[in-house]
Amino acid sequence: MHNTKMAHDSSTAEQLAPTSAVAAAAAPLIFEQPLNERMRTFLRLDYLYNQALYHNEKASQWGSRAAVGSLIDILAITTRSDVRSEVLKEIERHLLQLAEFENKSGVDGGRLRALINNLTRLRSALSAAGAAYLQPLRDSEFLAAIKHRSAIPGGTCEFDLPDYFFWLNQDAASRTQAFNEWLALLRPLCDAVAEVLWLTRQNGRSRSEIAAGGTFTINFERDTPLQLLRICLPAAAGIYPEISGSHHRCSVRFLKWNGLAARPSQAEGDIPFQLVTCEEAPTRMKAPRVRCPTCQREVPFTPESKFRPFCSERCRMVDLGAWFAEERSIPGESATGPDGPARPDEPAE
Repeated sequence: MHNTKMAHDSSTAEQLAPTSAVAAAAAPLIFEQPLNERMRTFLRLDYLYNQALYHNEKASQWGSRAAVGSLIDILAITTRSDVRSEVLKEIERHLLQLAEFENKSGVDGGRLRALINNLTRLRSALSAAGAAYLQPLRDSEFLAAIKHRSAIPGGTCEFDLPDYFFWLNQDAASRTQAFNEWLALLRPLCDAVAEVLWLTRQNGRSRSEIAAGGTFTINFERDTPLQLLRICLPAAAGIYPEISGSHHRCSVRFLKWNGLAARPSQAEGDIPFQLVTCEEAPTRMKAPRVRCPTCQREVPFTPESKFRPFCSERCRMVDLGAWFAEERSIPGESATGPDGPARPDEPAE
């Protein structure tokens, strides 16, 4: 979601309205399903941050109310877990992944450097903010009172929070300035989350699939963990997916939209759709792999492979036995002369 200023005059809006309507109808609907708690948190933060930015641009009391509500929800999410550390780890994973492309041919070096520089800048800004970067917001008695009363339906009326009512009745410029100061504390985190989500989506692998009878099952490889699913459907199809599962397996059921007054029904027939799977960024560089000299099985050349370059102790002993039996040798001139090997104490001729 991107925030754009809606400052067109009426004539321009009337000219663009038909074109915009056609473009909106032609654009596909993209349904996203996070497959781990980290990605779920990132998506919620990004949604709330964009919602806060949008409502803050509205020069009205209701816009300010909605923006403050989004801000309080962001604080609630960041209180439950150390989101900052998770984002920094995710940035490191993506930097590691991008570094693998530096020495590969056919890669746009300028664009790659721009991505790496941007991630490095976001990492530096988030690291410099410190672990207590949101403490001023959490210590605010003004926001704490709004948060407390928000748990009650209609609990932020003027008779509940007269100071909040007074602030909402200040001029729009003052309210926007105050809210921008709060957003400045969130920006290092939320900008980094937005970049991580963009990279995750860009790295997704797309393929065409068909849901026979309106249902589809996805089994994931354990060696290739996924963290986000994206399902693309034509907006005019009148169908949406219901996704359930985990990072090992997912089930998708396509439902037909029957309006607000009727329950959705199972989609009939085969449903074509576009499936995008987004993998987790690697936690470290891929280990080099070698072939076992005995059985030719691939072995990761890492400290964890204690028999490397052999796959097992058995293969190592088989190879050692071959050397003892003189079945193996190192190419070169023989070290033995016609009278046998020279003794170490004999002078060389």
